[in-house]
Amino acid sequence: MKNLVRIVFVLTVSIMNVYPKEFIVALDIGHSPKKAGAISASGYREYNFNRSLTLTVYKELARQHIKAVFVNSSEKDIELKERTSNAKLLGASIFLSIHHDSVPANFFYLTEKHYIRGFGTFVSTKNKYFEQSLFLASKISNSLLTQKYKFNTFHNLRIKGESKEILEDGVYKYDDLLVLKTAQMPAVLIEAAVIANPNDEILATKQNYKAGIAKAIALAILEYQNASIK
Repeated sequence: MKNLVRIVFVLTVSIMNVYPKEFIVALDIGHSPKKAGAISASGYREYNFNRSLTLTVYKELARQHIKAVFVNSSEKDIELKERTSNAKLLGASIFLSIHHDSVPANFFYLTEKHYIRGFGTFVSTKNKYFEQSLFLASKISNSLLTQKYKFNTFHNLRIKGESKEILEDGVYKYDDLLVLKTAQMPAVLIEAAVIANPNDEILATKQNYKAGIAKAIALAILEYQNASIK
């Protein structure tokens, strides 16, 4: 059975290489069940938020007739480089990694006062397709801002571990994020909310919040796709 699955996978990749390339979005569920990322204000792990939102994005992309594929399974840990390799093998046109944000413990008091909240997108200048990555991230950020989602500027603060350059409103430069710099296609990582913030955590669990982010992402990808075709 395993050999049959491998044969089907190889044939799929071969067919993708022969026929004109269709537009495909590679979706990366940030982190994994065993390496579950940040902890929310009420003690839940980030991976659960990431998985739920990524599934919502997948469904919204399908509604917009945009093909999407998952590069990691919800049932096992997959290394970061393997995720970007999977995206390449599956013929992905763009790579989107979906996460939820946090802050160092000594800044939790600011989340409780609701000073640190909102989304951010990240790109790497070490990605071969940096200009396209920035263009895509800008589209996503503008779409989210238009829908009244707030940009989290915390990562721009001149403190240890942060001081990240804002390239455009809503877009950070983060050169050494592994999935961004190793992706062999335009790549964007999105932090959808600051789950260390109690209010953002509640929002991140609400279906209308997730649906709004998913729709904003899908519309941005449509704009990017249409611009790429011209």
